[in-house]
This record gives sequence, C-alpha cells and structure tokens, in this order.
Amino acid sequence: MNQYRPDVVAWAADNSENCRSIFTELGERPDLMRADPISALRRIESELGAGWQPNAMPDEEWVQFRTFLMVVLAEFLISYHGARWEWAVDPSSPLGGRWTVAGFPHPLGQETRPVDVGGIVNDTRSMDDVSFVSLVNRAEAESGMREIAG
Repeated sequence: MNQYRPDVVAWAADNSENCRSIFTELGERPDLMRADPISALRRIESELGAGWQPNAMPDEEWVQFRTFLMVVLAEFLISYHGARWEWAVDPSSPLGGRWTVAGFPHPLGQETRPVDVGGIVNDTRSMDDVSFVSLVNRAEAESGMREIAG
C-alpha cells in the first residue's frame, strides 16, 4: 500500500496565499495576518460577528466556511506563535495522517503539542454559539501555550 506523502512546503504556501486572498477580499492588506496577527484576529472576529452558528449552515456553505476557518486559524497560530504546518501520521485517517500546526516555541522552554486545526474547526459544526477568539484559545490550550483574552 502506498502511503500519501504530503508536500508540506506547498501546503504551507497554498494556505498562506489563501489567507492573503481572504484579507484582500475583506478590503485589508493581504499581509495583515503576517504583519499584525492581533489586528488580523480582531478583523476576522468583527467580520464573523458574535454568535455565528455553524450547526445551522447548509452543507455546501459549511464546506466553504470550514476552509475559511482552518486557513485563518492556522495562519494566526503560525504568524503569532512562530509555529509551522506538519503532517502527523495517523493510521485512522484515510490518507494515513492529518495536517497539524506544530512547533510552538513555549516562552518558558516547555514542550508543546501539535494542534489539529481541522479537528477544532470540525467541532464547531455541533456548537450553537462560537467566536473566532474561542477557536484561537482552544488551539493555544491544546498546544500547551497560554490562552489570550477575548
């Protein structure tokens, strides 16, 4: 059986470009996430508004929204924390692995854990009330980093 061999560099570049496109569509500088991740987080939070409900979205809309959330969440973690995309081997996955954001440099030198951004975003599908900051806080908590205030 051939195992899927992902191109991490291409994956990271595609996601970065997708994030740039999102900010361009929002009328912001394309590099806002890399240049000022906190302002980018605030812009995404204001764009989404409070209390959006992924569980009420039609499936077609959810697929696009899921991609949007994954891109901006991962790019925030990468830009703000200096993390990176990694392919994590997972025999339970049909591809034999999953994309994670990893390599968080802990300020006290403690070990951190990879974050399954797709898993965090997928969990929102069953929630009634979600904010983008809450997704960031969950990702940071899963990584072993600090949580930021909303």
